[in-house]
Amino acid sequence: MAIKLTYLMLKTIEITRGILCIGCSAFELNGDKPIKAIGNLYFIKEKETIITKKYEQSIDTTFVLPKSIDNLKLDKESTPLYLLPAV
Repeated sequence: MAIKLTYLMLKTIEITRGILCIGCSAFELNGDKPIKAIGNLYFIKEKETIITKKYEQSIDTTFVLPKSIDNLKLDKESTPLYLLPAV
């Protein structure tokens, strides 16, 4: 739910103030490692597709902000990808 609200707020600022908002995939910031979804489900990236996969053991993931955004794959649309329903 927080992602949806943040997206709505940033998109409103972009439209009303004319400020361009761009983003990147979270996988760009964690070395393409699995990202916790809910329970023992994780989002994983297979080529250019994001799917969910069940892992029995918890996976430790560290996110790192880059020193420069020059090498990041940026997304000007920045539309969230909702694979799981809100709980």
